[in-house]
Amino acid sequence: MKHRTLMIYLIIQSFIWVFTSFTYYGMTLGTSVMVGNRFVNFMLSAVVELPSYLVTQVLITCFGRRPTMILAYSLTGVSLVAANLIPEKSGRPLYTVSQKCVTEALRSI
Repeated sequence: MKHRTLMIYLIIQSFIWVFTSFTYYGMTLGTSVMVGNRFVNFMLSAVVELPSYLVTQVLITCFGRRPTMILAYSLTGVSLVAANLIPEKSGRPLYTVSQKCVTEALRSI
């Protein structure tokens, strides 16, 4: 194969895109089963996404795509693990942070 490196990059990027999309849509659809009013939870997740688009654009412009993706994936993982370790009602802010970070990761792909 003449362009083996390009094919490897394509496979890795496709893998990242698919699983980031699964995480994003799973978290968005999962807001309706969280503690509290399902409509308020869904509205809060939508409100969190709006500033995330702007922050992502600024981060990509200042630091580049790779550091932005590394930061977004790292914060998403840490906040999701931490949200699962504490009680449900207290985990809402961490879930919101992870929602914002996964939106940034999806936007920076």
